[in-house]
Amino acid sequence: VEGTGNVRKERGECVKVFNEHADLVNKYNDLVAQYEKLLLTAEAARRDAERDANAATAELSVETANGVNLDHYLEATTKSRGYHQNQSEALRKDFGLLQKHYDAFCAQLDKFVKLQGDDIEKLKGHLGTQAKSIS
Repeated sequence: VEGTGNVRKERGECVKVFNEHADLVNKYNDLVAQYEKLLLTAEAARRDAERDANAATAELSVETANGVNLDHYLEATTKSRGYHQNQSEALRKDFGLLQKHYDAFCAQLDKFVKLQGDDIEKLKGHLGTQAKSIS
């Protein structure tokens, strides 16, 4: 009877661990989706800034002929493009680090789950032995 209680307790703990793992995986997937959305937003902003910089460069040659100085506008657009480029690269780097961390977490979790499975098998063996000795 005590062995059965232990097995139930172990099963309950295993279910709890699996549920926690599922919650963590769901949270991780949500973070990845948010992260991907941020990357796409940053990339779109970088492309917009690059397009603006290209448009400003073309406009600058026309306006220079008319005597209008657009150096300030071009400089601001170039800085904006650089900022978004840096932001996009930093997000890519962070994403890589998050992925490595998640892979390590999964490996640890798999090891833990295997150990829990081994413990359950041992408990089943002990229960079988006890059941035979009681009979």
